[in-house]
Parts: sequence; C-alpha cells; structure tokens
Amino acid sequence: MKLLPLHDEVPEAARTELEERAALLRRPPEQEVETQVVWVAEFPLGLERCILPLIQLRAVLPLKSMTPLPLAPPHTLGLLRFQGQVLSAHSLAALVGVKGWTRDPSVLIVVDGQEAGLIAFDCERIPESRALPLAAVEEARTRGMTVLLPGEAPLRLLDVPTLISEACRAS
Repeated sequence: MKLLPLHDEVPEAARTELEERAALLRRPPEQEVETQVVWVAEFPLGLERCILPLIQLRAVLPLKSMTPLPLAPPHTLGLLRFQGQVLSAHSLAALVGVKGWTRDPSVLIVVDGQEAGLIAFDCERIPESRALPLAAVEEARTRGMTVLLPGEAPLRLLDVPTLISEACRAS
C-alpha cells in the first residue's frame, strides 16, 4: 500500500490544479435560466395563424356533429350536443373578421368561454399544441393580441370571452 505524500510534498502544478478543482466545487451551481412557457393550441384561420391557451380547449369534434340553425345571426352556425349540454357553434372567421378560409372547416373546437360557458367554433384543421414563452403571450395581451416571435409569422391570440361578448352585443 502506497502512502500519500504530505501536503508539503505535493508538486506545485498538482497543488494548483487541486485548488482550482476545489474552488469549482465550492462555487454554487449556476442556475439555468428557465423560460416560463404557456401551452397553446395553434391553428390556421384564413391566412393567419391563431392561438388560444390550451387550458381553454375542451374538445375537437367533427363538423358534421352540428345541427345548422337557419335564420340565426351570421356568426352562429348551429347547435351541438357535448357531454350532455347543448352548445352553440359559431363561425370563428365571422367573429374575428377574416374574409375567408384557405380550406373549408372540417372540425369544431369546443372552448371554455368562462362566463359564457362552453362554446364551439369551426376550424380548418385540428389545432396543434405548442409551448410559447409566457412573456411573449403576456406582452401580446397588453399590446394588441399579436404574439411576435423571432423568425415566425405573427400569431393572433384569441380572447374567447371578448369574442363572445362582442358577438352578443352585435346580435
């Protein structure tokens, strides 16, 4: 068994390296900068890309599950049954003011409209979920509801309760 040399007998280069390692171990770990994110549902609306907080999305249903309502306001498409409730289905393009779709809507998204309850909107495709920086979404809420991310097209943040209240006022 080999004995370790005394402190005085350690070569200078080894001592320097050991002191550097000890200093690194004593230093508190660098905290990683974690970006807070919010999960959103993203989908096309005409030529725009829209998002809404994923927590508001309750279901995606086939458009054929809706019963049309003739003589209803232009933004109201019809009614559907969802989990024992009767919900109204609305044209998202009409509510937002988009002139047309890039393809015919094929699904309904059921969204929690908070005070208005559950509401359905037509949608071109099934929304995709993605994480966005929380700071960018919060900034959009204070500045015109458009999320701007580097290298991406603008994302329109939908405020469902406001859309519904404006539609009710217009009817």
